[in-house]
Amino acid sequence: MRAIFDGTFELIGLLDVEGILLEINRTALLAVGATSDAVIGRAFWTTPWWTYSPAALQLQIQQAIVRAATGELVRFEANPILADSTNVWVDLSITPICDPAGKVVMLIAEGHDINQQKQTENSLRASESRYRTLVASAPVGIFQTDIAGDCLFINQQGLELMGASPAEVLGRGWANSIHPDRPRVFAAWESTVVAKHRFGLEYRMMTPQGQVNWVYGSALAEPIGTIIAIEDEAGNITGYLGTLTDITEKKRLEQQFLRA
Repeated sequence: MRAIFDGTFELIGLLDVEGILLEINRTALLAVGATSDAVIGRAFWTTPWWTYSPAALQLQIQQAIVRAATGELVRFEANPILADSTNVWVDLSITPICDPAGKVVMLIAEGHDINQQKQTENSLRASESRYRTLVASAPVGIFQTDIAGDCLFINQQGLELMGASPAEVLGRGWANSIHPDRPRVFAAWESTVVAKHRFGLEYRMMTPQGQVNWVYGSALAEPIGTIIAIEDEAGNITGYLGTLTDITEKKRLEQQFLRA
């Protein structure tokens, strides 16, 4: 057992059912600059891994030990502060060990370092926040659909082009705004899905008030509107992300030129 304890790079300790620390691995001791004599025999929640943290965390660990002593595996994420003020994230679990009769006789406490995971999560949240800001402030309509073409999301600019609310656009509701080019748009969309290529089309949308807005979706270089495929890790298309750009003024000028 000693070889197992000292061979791991994460915290692992053996407790009695009252939460008194009986064994602890060397790596965990090095993390707080403690010796085994200084921590063995102490209540686990009063050891240096937790005593520099808010009292709420120590209470949470104490309560987890009480629950584990009844036979429940308890697991949660903890964010302790160490003696050197280092703030770490740990996936902490308290696992009951039972004798042949099913009585809990010992507990194993394990703390797995999840700092990298948390950093990734924080980076992802920051990226998502920047994306939401970009989507909200973009001068074009931005939308996402599943593989069948059902709308999953559309930003405010896209809603304004359609003159509709999110509830009216989600699913297949977006199709109600396409007029009178609906058959042509549907045919082009079906071709995109079957051939698994990018979709590009110029068509009209009409608001409930009767206002006609021309939009353009394109897969050209530096397009003013684009619909691109979203793929999973296996390369399968799972949906589409696209933009709608108002080209109403462009179409008006074209018509004016043709009439001249």
